[in-house]
Amino acid sequence: MMEHGKDILAGYVKSVLHAASSKGVPAEEILSIVGLDRRLLDDPEARIGHDVMSSVWEECARRTGDPDFGLHAGQLFVPQSYGVMGRVALTSPTVGGALERIKRYIGIVHTAIEIRFEVGEDAASFSFGLAVPPWILPRHWSESSLASEVMHIRRAVEEDIAPLEVRFQHPEPADTREHSRVFRAPVRFGCGRNELVLDRALLDRPTKAADPELCAAYEAEARDMLGRLGEADGLLTLLRKTIFDSLGSGDLVQAAIARKMGLTPGTLRRKLAARGMSYRELLGAMRRDLALAYLQDRKWSLTDVAFVLGFGDSLAFKRAFERWVGRSPADYRRALFEPGTRG
Repeated sequence: MMEHGKDILAGYVKSVLHAASSKGVPAEEILSIVGLDRRLLDDPEARIGHDVMSSVWEECARRTGDPDFGLHAGQLFVPQSYGVMGRVALTSPTVGGALERIKRYIGIVHTAIEIRFEVGEDAASFSFGLAVPPWILPRHWSESSLASEVMHIRRAVEEDIAPLEVRFQHPEPADTREHSRVFRAPVRFGCGRNELVLDRALLDRPTKAADPELCAAYEAEARDMLGRLGEADGLLTLLRKTIFDSLGSGDLVQAAIARKMGLTPGTLRRKLAARGMSYRELLGAMRRDLALAYLQDRKWSLTDVAFVLGFGDSLAFKRAFERWVGRSPADYRRALFEPGTRG
């Protein structure tokens, strides 16, 4: 049975853990830190929260000490890393067909990701973004996604193709040489979405593993899975947006948020309990993910981040961040922008 309030296909975690293991960090070490049961990873329909997946990425990057962990992880991913959505893409007859099916079935992997696939006369754009606050994925997560997509295309056409351009939402890291090596294309940062710009002619290229009959069978499975999963949880989407809009005012008590949603506090509490969640847990997870996003941008001071997250002062933010991540905001930022610093 699908779990309410869980955004991510649990099996996706295994690929990230494999990338960390290849660098000497045992999977069990990461699972223990984030409090995730390994048995979930082998359940084809089990799902986990976005905050848990963010923690997996952060801990893998930190424990490996690899400043470009996302890029290197993405190079190791295979289509099967993404469950039935990956199998549909793998067996699609053309590159364009694979990208269109990824757009169609992305909800199987992450219900809160929005993909756009736009085809022009000379170029095509394949982009994605997080459709709920904090709006931006952590750096390593987004870099792995585009790196893996480029690798999948290269393997599918058996040619070392390069995109026309690569764009990321997060600010430019201190060292981008590895980005240039992996993509062999201009890479821009601080953009509106994470995006690959591709030569239009590439979309018509046949794929090595094309199998129309098998693709149709996988699509039937994917449609069934999406049907059972249902649409993104409207209550949680509204709750996240209401919290996000209220952060600046600092009025984040559950009763106030419930009233803004047109609910009584008791109704909101019961609806969250039915999803196995609490308001306090969701608020903490949102603040944590937003903090990780804001700290990637050096134009934000630590005081600014504390303020926009609705904390009374920098000390309260520091204590909360240390509880979430295991180190101070200053140490976390230092590790982001000083290669070789593990924090």
